[in-house]
Amino acid sequence: MKNKISFILLVVALTTFNSAFAQQVNELLRPLKPLLGSWEMNSPDGRIIEVWKYSSPEKFSGKSYRVGTNKDSTLLEEVDIVEREGQLYYIPTVSGQNSGMPVEFILKSQSGGIYVFENKTHDFPQRVCYHLQSSNELLAWIEGEKNGKTRKSEFRYRRAVN
Repeated sequence: MKNKISFILLVVALTTFNSAFAQQVNELLRPLKPLLGSWEMNSPDGRIIEVWKYSSPEKFSGKSYRVGTNKDSTLLEEVDIVEREGQLYYIPTVSGQNSGMPVEFILKSQSGGIYVFENKTHDFPQRVCYHLQSSNELLAWIEGEKNGKTRKSEFRYRRAVN
C-alpha cells in the first residue's frame, strides 16, 4: 500500500511539473509533447505504467514500472528522448539488459504521429516505435530480428487518469 501511495504522489508531481515547463520544448521534441504524462496498460502480471516528463528543452525522460497483482511496483526501464546536434535519440536503460548500460536509437522517420527509432547494430530490438494515436491512446512496439526470425511486440497504452 505504501508503494502504491508513493507512486500515485510521484505521478501527480510529475504531471504538475510537466505542465509548468511544457512551453520551453525544443522544436524537434515539440511534436512529442503529447507523450508527456502517464500511460498505463494491463498485462498478465499486473499493470504497466509509463510516465514521461519534461527534463529540459532538449530532453524528455520516461520510466516504466510494473505494478503487480500484489500492488508492489518494479522499475522496468528508464528512457530519455534527447535532441543532440539536430537529431532525436531514444535512449533506454533496461533493467537486467546490456549490462545496465543505455542503448541509443536514432529517429529514422516520423509521419502521421508515428516515430521510428532505429539501431541496426543492437541485438534486439533494432527498432522502437511510438504511435500517438490520439490524446488518450498510445501504441508502442519493438521489432527486429532475433535468432534469424523477425519479431514484434506491441504495447497498447491508455492515458492514465490522475
